[in-house]
Amino acid sequence: MPSALTAVCIVYTRLKVIVKFVVILVVLTTLIFRFSLQISQLMAKAIPVRGARFRKACF
Repeated sequence: MPSALTAVCIVYTRLKVIVKFVVILVVLTTLIFRFSLQISQLMAKAIPVRGARFRKACF
């Protein structure tokens, strides 16, 4: 029967792996979102909307 210390070590090791995985997912998601946002903004500037009336800037 494993001791309590062994069980704690196993849980701690698994938590470290899960935390690393979550951090990697957050970083990748943020990078993909930023890239996607830039592409969307470029496409919005490049493709005019049919029937749109462009006004001069107020400033």
